[in-house]
Formats: sequence, structure tokens, C-alpha cells
Amino acid sequence: MRLESYQHAQNHGICAGKNIAGVKTEYTSIPWMWSDQFNLNLQLTGICDEYDEIIERGNDINNGVIYFFLKNNKIRGACGVGVIGKVGRDIRITSKLSEKNTIVDKQILSDQNLKLNKLMQK
Repeated sequence: MRLESYQHAQNHGICAGKNIAGVKTEYTSIPWMWSDQFNLNLQLTGICDEYDEIIERGNDINNGVIYFFLKNNKIRGACGVGVIGKVGRDIRITSKLSEKNTIVDKQILSDQNLKLNKLMQK
């Protein structure tokens, strides 16, 4: 798979270097990408190709909108867009939930008034 992002290039290079040095390491980093376009911030985490459900969080770009891609009630990936500063924290939490293979509460995912870090406590 081709991923063109700074984070992937950095983490993949570190993993390759460890393996070359004899430290057997598996590359397991969750992909994360971002771009600022004028006053908007776009962020994506995970791989959003194999899913059975999409959950939408938010409906106003000024407060941020995130789409979560789930398979078997676990987050496979998410993408969000919003005014700069509105989606970053939730995307970082989403990466951690995906990495831990956490079964998520869809009500918390969809309700922008509920903090996603509640899912980390389960």
C-alpha cells in the first residue's frame, strides 16, 4: 500500500532501520494524514476501505464533521474536516481506539456533545 505522509515515511523508516540493525520489529502504526486548506483542517486516520457502517459526528463544518468507518463495531478509520482546531483531538483519540481494537459505543461516536475520551475508559 502506498501512503504519502510525513508520519508514515518517518515511522516506516524507523521500523526499517531497526530491522536492518537486527532488532526484529513489525510495522503496526495506524496511518494518519492531515492538510490545512485555507481556514479548514482535513484529517484522516486508519484505512477506510473495509467497513460495514459509517457513523457521522457533527453536521457543521465550523464545529467539525467526522465520519467513522466501522467494522464489527470497531473503528477501521475516520476522516474529518473542520475549521482549524476542531477535529484534531477527536482524530487522535480515534487512532488510539483503532490501535487498541476497541469496541465502540455508536451513540458516543455520533453525539458531538459527548467527549470521545469516554470510549477510552471502557
